[in-house]
Amino acid sequence: AKYMNKLQKQFLVSLENTEQRGELCRFVAARGKQQGDKGLEHLIQTLPVPKHENFGALILEQVKVLVERVVEEKENKAPSKGSKMELFESLQAIVTSIHHFIANEDVVSPSTIYDATCLLHDVLFSLGDSPKARSAQNSIAGLCELWYLQERDGREALVTQTVTFLLLKTFEPDAKILLLKRLYKLRSAFQLLDLDDNSSSSLCELLQSAAVHPFFLVDESGKKFLHFLFTLNLSLIDKLHAAIQTALSSSNKVLIDTYAEIYFKAWKFSEGPFRIRIEHNCIQDYIKHSIHLKNDKLLKATQRILSYFHSQKLQFRHIDSMLVRLYEPILWRSLQVANPIVRKNAVTQFAIAFPLISDEWAHEKIEEALQRQLEMIQQLHSDPVPMVRTQAVHMTGHILFSLFDFIPTRARQIFVSTLVSTLAKDKSSVEVRCAVMQATTKILSNPLSHPLMKDMLPELSTAIHDTSEKVRAHFVDVLLAVKSIKGLKFYDVVDIEHLLAQLDVEKSKKLTTQLSELLLDSFFPYGEKSSKQILRRCTHLIKSNPSAAKKFYAMAVKFVPNGPLTKFIKKIWTSCLSKWVISRKAAQEMGEEYNEIEQEEEEGGRRKKGKFSSDNISISDVASISTLFGILSLCWEGIYDDLKKEENQPLESYLAKTFDDSTFVSMYNNFVVELLEDESVPEHLVKEIEHCILKMAGFASGSVSSLPGFAASVMPSLRPGTPPDVLSALISALFGWDLKDKLINMTVGWISSPLLDPSYEEERDQEQLSNTESALFGLSLLDIIFREHNLRSQLLVDSECVTSLVETLHPFMGSIEARLDAGDSDQPPLPDHLMLMALDIYYRLLLHLATLTEDPLTSFDEALEWCSIHIVPVLSSPREEELAEPLSGKRKRDESLSVESFAERCLQTLSTLTAEFFVLGISSPEFVIKFLSLVVNLLEECSLSFEFVEALVRTSTKVVYHLHHGQRYKDLEDLGEGNTVNSCCLKFFRVSLEKVEQASLSKSLKITELISLATQRPSLRSVVEFLCRTLVDAVSDETLSGTLSWLLRTIKQSSISLNVICNFITNKVLGPTLQQKWRALEVIEMIIREESRRADISPLQNLLINILSSSMTLEEEGEDRKGKKLTTERIRKKAEKLRERLNC
Repeated sequence: AKYMNKLQKQFLVSLENTEQRGELCRFVAARGKQQGDKGLEHLIQTLPVPKHENFGALILEQVKVLVERVVEEKENKAPSKGSKMELFESLQAIVTSIHHFIANEDVVSPSTIYDATCLLHDVLFSLGDSPKARSAQNSIAGLCELWYLQERDGREALVTQTVTFLLLKTFEPDAKILLLKRLYKLRSAFQLLDLDDNSSSSLCELLQSAAVHPFFLVDESGKKFLHFLFTLNLSLIDKLHAAIQTALSSSNKVLIDTYAEIYFKAWKFSEGPFRIRIEHNCIQDYIKHSIHLKNDKLLKATQRILSYFHSQKLQFRHIDSMLVRLYEPILWRSLQVANPIVRKNAVTQFAIAFPLISDEWAHEKIEEALQRQLEMIQQLHSDPVPMVRTQAVHMTGHILFSLFDFIPTRARQIFVSTLVSTLAKDKSSVEVRCAVMQATTKILSNPLSHPLMKDMLPELSTAIHDTSEKVRAHFVDVLLAVKSIKGLKFYDVVDIEHLLAQLDVEKSKKLTTQLSELLLDSFFPYGEKSSKQILRRCTHLIKSNPSAAKKFYAMAVKFVPNGPLTKFIKKIWTSCLSKWVISRKAAQEMGEEYNEIEQEEEEGGRRKKGKFSSDNISISDVASISTLFGILSLCWEGIYDDLKKEENQPLESYLAKTFDDSTFVSMYNNFVVELLEDESVPEHLVKEIEHCILKMAGFASGSVSSLPGFAASVMPSLRPGTPPDVLSALISALFGWDLKDKLINMTVGWISSPLLDPSYEEERDQEQLSNTESALFGLSLLDIIFREHNLRSQLLVDSECVTSLVETLHPFMGSIEARLDAGDSDQPPLPDHLMLMALDIYYRLLLHLATLTEDPLTSFDEALEWCSIHIVPVLSSPREEELAEPLSGKRKRDESLSVESFAERCLQTLSTLTAEFFVLGISSPEFVIKFLSLVVNLLEECSLSFEFVEALVRTSTKVVYHLHHGQRYKDLEDLGEGNTVNSCCLKFFRVSLEKVEQASLSKSLKITELISLATQRPSLRSVVEFLCRTLVDAVSDETLSGTLSWLLRTIKQSSISLNVICNFITNKVLGPTLQQKWRALEVIEMIIREESRRADISPLQNLLINILSSSMTLEEEGEDRKGKKLTTERIRKKAEKLRERLNC
């Protein structure tokens, strides 16, 4: 006790010294670190009651001195830095002492302690922003908070700065969740503030910021605090609502749901005028916005907020009556307004709100209201605008899914009948038909609907052949949903024959996959049936629809495990194809006796399964055998990559034992060699079989040593006249058998054969013709290799093969140069078509090689130089005929082109390859300048055919587009807007518009794509400005040229392009004078005059509104281009007339 008295005396003595507070700070710091009886808290709380007054007086005196120093510092009478540190440490010590003193709620604090706390509260925001100052502020705020929570006298005076400080702290990046809990505990303090007073404006702004700050929305305490704010002040409700509305445009779904929860709980816990204000100024405001907003994102956000209220109907009573009351003056009127967009939004909101009935109504009134709403839904089904009908269909699907048992039976039948019988056949709108399919799928998700839907679904059967891919896709979703429902069969909705017919003609890969999945259990029930039964279904499918069968099995590999597929592949060969060969040979041995037996079986009405048929496939049905081979190769191809995995090695070995060298030799001899000798068998079927056998041989072995006999058998197929698909399969097999070098050596020999004899006469013998054909065949093999990614990549990594090909093809360049230099006077050294094909293959080879080098542009720089030296002089000379022969025209191979046409085709080949160069992302600004300069020179100086001009412009536009669209755009940004590349692009478009005067040729300019890209690429703005200026300058003409007319029609088909030209008119044409406004109206009239399919016309409407509004204040007069008087009234009438034309 003596020791404690001594410490307390020492503490009070340190408080008495207002000049030197170092002793106080040291005492507080030392005792503050100790716990228990020796700690500062115990020391202060055990002060005798008689000393409380003395303690309070000393504290107050210390605080007055410290506050005075704080004020001096704020008035720029700051002491030294060291003195600042001492000031904040002293404040910290004083606040800590007071905090410990009042920590015990039973202690009655002297008035001096309260006065000291008030002084500290008043200087809370005057301490600065240093770390020591912030620490002192935190302590002061904590002291005021404790005083308030203990409900001590005078606590209302400690509220203003404290709650403001805590609010500001929550906006700091490192704010802790504990702050929100402290703020929520102090919520009653906000009720002591007059938020309507002007002095509270900054606090209201902080509360508005808190309402949209993510920190408040992630914790339950923050949410509670926010919905409490809605019950704090009536005017604050409107401010908070406005702040949340502003934040909705950038909020995700989670934040929107949080706002909805805050609104709901604010309404739930409010009473009297606060609830009325929330209902009418917030909830009903959202109802209006959910129907009338144009911004799609905000529209969905408001609808989501209202959906939350509707989802709480079952948990909270009386919400129904509130919603009915708020919807009543808005919804029913909006469903019948003239604006279709408003009607559409109203239907969406009606679907969310349905049924709008109050729990306070009598049963008769509920039935009456429900009947009225059901009649409104049926009326919406026949709305004249498709998008309203679409939304009404979605609404019907949602209602029947979620409230099927609530809707009267008769109404359910009418709704479903309307959907499947009428709206599913709505020819005027694809979206309506799609909506019906989506709604049907949703309705089927409710098991209660299945008895009704079972009778109605067949009405949808024609949708499988709908002209719209989207409708077909959604209908297949319906069938897949039906397939998954016990008691319903998809083939009761649509016949299998119709599904197969659609599968046969379907071009969409996704739809083909879905249809195959739908038919899987019907034709490949691998989990239920044996391999023999699956094969029997396969042959039945082949006879029903062969091409559909191929598509089905090509997609079935995605759904069937590798094991059943492997067994199926073997079963096709062992139980069907091999037996078919045996039956065919037996029939050939029997001769006429077989024909008599076959005739007897046909007269009997059906074919009996016997030795002359294999799984119901006749020995004369080679088409079905060809389809079986196709299915075999497709299934093998589908599992080929999986079989290479280690876990599937047993399956690969299983197939390898069946399909060995002898099997493939027998297969090739029986199905290719022998069938080719049979004149009754169409050759194309045999070639299809050969293609499939070659593909399977490539899958079966990785080296020629595994299939030596078969490799020797198929090599003769490597000859001119072989179909490209067979050649592709054979080349793939040769590459897979490590015979790539041999193939390339043969190809080199074929290509170089015409170069061995330089003579080329018009009447050449058969051997020379053979050399030319051999060279063309060799080039066609290289063309196949370049088109196949796997083959091309294998070739390019072999430097010896590539070097051999380059050395072989390069001499053709000499022949081409000789052809260009000689003109039409001499006989070409080689056939023109051979030289053109060699040029194409040569530069394609260089293109692929360039992608593997460090400097890929060297080869094409040389190509452009070669064009300038050899091609441009030919095309610059006068031509005897105005138009050269069309590039697409067909001529006999032994007939030579004119030298100009030959030069154009050479240049077309090189320019096309250059465009591919850019697609690959290989280019540079310098190369672009060279290329576009060459093109501009050709267009300006040379006499070119129309078709070649179109091809050249189309290719060059592709180069410009990819230059600005790809990664190389960063290089242009570094060069700045006025760079040489942009100048070349602009010059190219100027020359192109001058040269390409026919609308049929103008399509090559890709105008809409470039204008759309210009909104993101500033470097293209000069080109777009040129196009817009060209159109504006043409406004004086009564009729536009073909090119400009087409340009306008093209722009009107793109919303972005139309917006760009409207911005150009606003910034470059429209001005303050009447003449400028009149000229802008003339340009708009010119745009409207061109008939085309229009995109969004709102930019034109906004521009006309701008002209109308800005013309009202003008009193000047002027003249138009024809000298007629211009007045404000004349401009207004013309603008109104144009608006009417737009609306029509």
